[in-house]
Amino acid sequence: MHIDRDAGEPPDPVSLLGPEPSSHGQLIGLGVQFAAAIVLCVFVGQWVDRRFGAGPWGVLVGAGVGFAAGFYALLRAARRVNRTEESRVTAKTGRDSRDNGPPPGRGDP
Repeated sequence: MHIDRDAGEPPDPVSLLGPEPSSHGQLIGLGVQFAAAIVLCVFVGQWVDRRFGAGPWGVLVGAGVGFAAGFYALLRAARRVNRTEESRVTAKTGRDSRDNGPPPGRGDP
């Protein structure tokens, strides 16, 4: 089925935006940042275990703290990317992406 775009209906501006290249670079580094937080905290936990003879508790607590810190950094970065994308959509389309109405040019038939 062929849809004639020249029939007077403008294309949806949000679909024309495409992904923001800088946000992809930020998201690629999140996995490395998450793993680095866990590994660093596990090494600190090993040092605590050797230094104070705490058994496996230093490593376990270190892994838990590293996971929590990595997850927190992941959430912060996701919020930052989401705000950037929302402001980009708003700037390009002139409407807030949280509106519940139909996109411009997409009325009921």
